[in-house]
Amino acid sequence: TIGGVALNMGEIMGVGLITAICEELVFSGYIFQSILQKVKKIEKAMMITAVMFAAIHIPIGLFVYGYGAGQMVGFLAVVGLLSAANAYLMGRTRNVLAPILSHFMWLTVVSLLAR
Repeated sequence: TIGGVALNMGEIMGVGLITAICEELVFSGYIFQSILQKVKKIEKAMMITAVMFAAIHIPIGLFVYGYGAGQMVGFLAVVGLLSAANAYLMGRTRNVLAPILSHFMWLTVVSLLAR
């Protein structure tokens, strides 16, 4: 379910793929690369990107999932780690397809486990 709406397997995968493509094109493909050009250190660019990525997920945790403070901390930590890992993949492969696939697989597994 997403926001209380039950989805079938195809819909879960479709939403996951579209989300992964859009978020990773913006964050790994554009934001991470732009920050990396400015700061010149992959670790620093990864952390800045991860914080930004986690920040845009605050409304999702609060309003879609209805998380309280404790759950939000855990949610944002996991989201930030996923973003840092995907930025690392982008930095190592120089190909946005790697973080897109990682993000898609993560969303699909989490969505199926949450059913």
